[in-house]
Amino acid sequence: MAALGATVATATRLLDGAVYLDSAAKGAALSKQQLSSSLVGQQRRIQQLTEELESTRAAAEASRRAQEAAEARLRDAARLIATLKGEVANGKTALQAHVAELLRLQAERQAAPPPPS
Repeated sequence: MAALGATVATATRLLDGAVYLDSAAKGAALSKQQLSSSLVGQQRRIQQLTEELESTRAAAEASRRAQEAAEARLRDAARLIATLKGEVANGKTALQAHVAELLRLQAERQAAPPPPS
């Protein structure tokens, strides 16, 4: 691309310093030089846009990977919550059984006659 730019610059200098037999030939040569210059600019813009596209694609891929990782962590957290809910339910059932047993023992002690002193 730099070589093409140098070629265009050289052509411009040559055209400016050249002696033409008629203005039509000079006009045609200048038109070609202007088109070449425009082409160089457009090629640079295409390169810039290509680089931006690749950067955007890379960012989208990184975002997709981050989203997948977050979704995996969310699924793991949901499984952990389900496990903990089950453990809490089991603990609640066991606690209720212990409380019922303690209340029964307390009721038996209150109903039993006091020990002789």
